[in-house]
Amino acid sequence: MQTDPVDDEGCGLALIGAGYWGSRLARNLAAVSGGTLSVVCDVDAACATAVGQLHGARATTSLADVLRDDRVDAVVVATPAATHREIVAACLDAGRDVLVEKPLAGSVSEARAVADAADAGGRIVMCDHTYRFSPVVETLREQLATGAIGSLTSITSVRTNCDHGQTDVDVFWDLAHHDLSILGFVLPATHRPVAVSATHHDQGVRGRPQAGTLRVHLAGDARAEVRVDWRAPLKQRTMTFTGDAGELRWDDLAPLGERLRWRGTGTQSGSTCHLRPNHATEPLLGVVNEFLRAVTARDRPSCGPREELAILAALEAATLSAATDGRVISLDPLPRVELESSP
Repeated sequence: MQTDPVDDEGCGLALIGAGYWGSRLARNLAAVSGGTLSVVCDVDAACATAVGQLHGARATTSLADVLRDDRVDAVVVATPAATHREIVAACLDAGRDVLVEKPLAGSVSEARAVADAADAGGRIVMCDHTYRFSPVVETLREQLATGAIGSLTSITSVRTNCDHGQTDVDVFWDLAHHDLSILGFVLPATHRPVAVSATHHDQGVRGRPQAGTLRVHLAGDARAEVRVDWRAPLKQRTMTFTGDAGELRWDDLAPLGERLRWRGTGTQSGSTCHLRPNHATEPLLGVVNEFLRAVTARDRPSCGPREELAILAALEAATLSAATDGRVISLDPLPRVELESSP
């Protein structure tokens, strides 16, 4: 088992994929303490060079070149979703720890194979669940745990883009992945997802859903409804948690101090107030810090294969449901991903 700690100079990092999300990751990788962005790799040489020069890293178009570099301890993958499994497998085979943009793989079975390979090689694998590191999400979790809205009855989410989609996954795997990650973090185990159903409204030119509704049935009789759309007239990012004593509404596009509102029902007219997050840290910086913490401590990250497998199981069920006119698909409890023998 390879469990070598990083050296005193910190973790040497390589970024694979220097596009829209990769460039944002590069900015945070270059700024974080405890790590050094050494290499930027992209199939587009000009893109790799531009991002590399901006952050003082060398550029390459070859993954093999990256994995031959002894300065690289860990790799961050921000390439199209269809390439994730192959790239992550190559990095693990080369003895590197990996942070990968969502989804970890294209199916539960593929993600399980990644988890097994990481476990066997003693490597860290973390998936970029960006919203889990939002200060608003942390506050949401605290408020729900303390009963701020009473007993949870329903959740409504609207997550839309304006003519911005993906070429290798559908809208559920792209946008609803975020909602499933958030729900897995903020809800207690008593409200875990037990079944899903999905309907789509626009197949698009590639035969993949461009818009649709995902319904997540939760233990305890509550339900979440997630509406996603790549072609909406307006970009929206809202989630509303409703209980028998009030509601919490999160608008991620509102000004920072106004993103989370609580409305109580304890008085005749009700009351509304803004809940300010504890701090204003960029979520992606939190992702990078968590990855470096796990790599340095040789410890399981908070968004590892176990968390990702639960999300991918729900997305696979959503795909099946959408193809069968919204049939409700039960989510069998996933076998525990045993990582105690890993770093």
